[in-house]
Amino acid sequence: MNETKAQREKEDYFVLGSYSPLDLIIPGKYGFTFGAISNADTSWEIEYLQGSLSVPFVVDDLGKMQDQRLSLIRRSYFGANSFNFSYGVSYFDFSVHLGNKYMSQINSSPPSADLIDVRGVGFNAAVVNRWTFKHNITLGVDWLSWAQPVMLTKKEATYLNEISNQDSKDDVESFMNVVSYFPRIAVFKIQLGILF
Repeated sequence: MNETKAQREKEDYFVLGSYSPLDLIIPGKYGFTFGAISNADTSWEIEYLQGSLSVPFVVDDLGKMQDQRLSLIRRSYFGANSFNFSYGVSYFDFSVHLGNKYMSQINSSPPSADLIDVRGVGFNAAVVNRWTFKHNITLGVDWLSWAQPVMLTKKEATYLNEISNQDSKDDVESFMNVVSYFPRIAVFKIQLGILF
């Protein structure tokens, strides 16, 4: 582990699988990262994470939710062996299929009436350790990361045009407002892969 920096300096690229068990809005995200090593202190990465949630007690209320994030990340080691900071920009795609509680209130439903779709762009930052072992096997832990939407590119719910019940409409609008700018905080995201 003490030679992580030296091993990183010898290689040009890496690929990692990721698992983020404690990640807002939806925990248990998984995905992958592909990166290019500029030098021992800097790398550039593209990371994709996604998670979905559909459990019985939510189905009648909000149905299935999916949270996806695509990020461009710069990682800086500042001369350190494994400790580093990462920062960059992210694209957020959050969707919800409304459950029976809401859909039963409209008479005729267009094909996309059950879909809430919120997309945006923002920034990301993290405090990380990343170690390289024998045969260039690499293990990373994002101890704390923050991805924050700051500008929406899409905020759409056909349902709002089809419903007359003001309470249900207010519930859905409130939910959309919360998820639009909700901070995506994660702790203990694990990455495993290889340098090459």
